Amino acid sequence: MKVFSRRENEGLIIGHDVSVTVLQIRSQHVRLAIACPRLTPAYWEETLFWRAESDEPSDLELSVAGS
Repeated sequence: MKVFSRRENEGLIIGHDVSVTVLQIRSQHVRLAIACPRLTPAYWEETLFWRAESDEPSDLELSVAGS
């Protein structure tokens, strides 16, 4: 795991085409802007873990672009 420290309006680049910018920092929340190609899927981490722990079959299908 990599840990980065950023201030408001600072960001980082992940790979060749994903950028993350810190928009706002408050006591309990951080707002991020994430720029990525339109076809890149995005999921809430809580949703993925909830579905993985559920006994019911999931309709969620994960795929990696280019594979």
